[in-house]
Amino acid sequence: MTKEAWNQKGGTGTNRPTCLICLAYLTCLTASAPASDVPPSPALVAAHLNQAESLKPNAAANYDEALKALTKKIAAKLDAREKELSQESARPALLAGIPADVLAQARTLAGDESRLREFLKKGAPFPLLLALTAERNPEACSAREAWRAQLRRFDQAAYLEQLVSQYRSFVRELDTTVGPQSHKEMPEATFPFPAALTLKGQIVDAEAELARLRYEAVLRAKLNEMLRAVANLRYLIAAEALVNESRALLEQTVQSIEGRVKSGLANQSELLGLQSDLAMLDARRVTLQREAVTARARASALLNLPPDCEWGVPAAAGAPGALPSLDASLRLAAARSQDLKMAQREAGLMELMVRMAETELLPRGSAGHSRLAPSTGAEAGPTRSEMAAFPDRPDVNAARAAFGVNAAYLDELRVRVVQAQREQDAAAARVKLEVQEALFACQAAELELKALDEAVLPKAKQNFENVRQRYTAGAVSLDAYVAAGREFLEAQLKREAALRERAGAWAGWQDAVGVGVAGELSHDGSK
Repeated sequence: MTKEAWNQKGGTGTNRPTCLICLAYLTCLTASAPASDVPPSPALVAAHLNQAESLKPNAAANYDEALKALTKKIAAKLDAREKELSQESARPALLAGIPADVLAQARTLAGDESRLREFLKKGAPFPLLLALTAERNPEACSAREAWRAQLRRFDQAAYLEQLVSQYRSFVRELDTTVGPQSHKEMPEATFPFPAALTLKGQIVDAEAELARLRYEAVLRAKLNEMLRAVANLRYLIAAEALVNESRALLEQTVQSIEGRVKSGLANQSELLGLQSDLAMLDARRVTLQREAVTARARASALLNLPPDCEWGVPAAAGAPGALPSLDASLRLAAARSQDLKMAQREAGLMELMVRMAETELLPRGSAGHSRLAPSTGAEAGPTRSEMAAFPDRPDVNAARAAFGVNAAYLDELRVRVVQAQREQDAAAARVKLEVQEALFACQAAELELKALDEAVLPKAKQNFENVRQRYTAGAVSLDAYVAAGREFLEAQLKREAALRERAGAWAGWQDAVGVGVAGELSHDGSK
């Protein structure tokens, strides 16, 4: 078109800008038109489709079957853990010595506080008290519920694995025809739930095992604490009975001396001495009564009962069996100690967490597994090398700014692994020391009780009987008679205290090796 024709058609004046815009638009359409309408070759299309299929996360053979097998395995683990929680189907090892009917009775009484309080007034058998402790103790119940809550992670792992696989399958198969194929960048990252990194079965299993060990540790401590509480309560009741018996005998002597003083056959000083001894026994009896009130409140707290709950005389736990040697005790602690096992599990769990963090932060640069590598799935078409989708693993260190934070975080985790290993060594040394100290305490308590039973108490009793007969015959003084009675009373109180000390030492040994008193009970309730 000539210049003159352009001007005649209105190319000048106010219409010129509009015409220029239209011309530019037509030019763009002409430039963007395909040079040829020939479609891509079938081989090129097939190559693209084959490589896209091979890069799918679910492209492996029998992928659905593997997911079903994983879900089934997780469900089986959860079922096994749930059975451990049910004392009806599988009782904890710490309660293995308690008969099933006693456990059933404890479950019935645990839900009826008024009936339980009436039962305790009559004096409960020791195995039943242990079963009630497992059912009603607040700390043991809290640890059991924490274990139960931890088992819910198995369901999360099963559901999340299936959800993530479905999500990745969707976004990997999604394709667009406009713009760069950046839609494949999202599945390069894995997204654990904010709760924890427990998507993998090993971590879930380790945390469930830790929760079980914590529950066993709390239950063991409370069972042995009930043993100490029962032994202390029995000592206080027996000591008060002995003091009352001695007081009654001394009061008869005081009445006799009062009559002799009135008749001039005894001195006033003898009467005053007896009255002082009587006042001391009264004070001792009041002290024992108040200690018994505190002991009952402590035992009631173990059963989640009010402190004013009345208790009868509880049945004794029975004499412990033969004390194992030091080597046998150490072997038992290595196999049963919850503290030692928890330290070992903590170290193993920390190593698993490091492996998880390395997988999340420092993976190979393959599609669907990396948070850090650039998108490689879409660009790695058949026109490139097939290994383009699998570049070499980058050398990640703190010197590279993009990965410095992650590298520092991994360094911290590795140091914490070493810390957990050192804590495991410290726990092993601590358990060995506790076993040796507890074994010494048990041996000392046994020797003291044996000396009291075989020498001190029989001789004190024999001496008191002889002195009383001679005092009645007028062969010895009143002071000698009172001194013999006081010596006999102290020997009896020492024996009751030795029984309490032996029970406490035995409970300490069981705490050290990781066993509970219920595991040592026979079916008749004795040890």
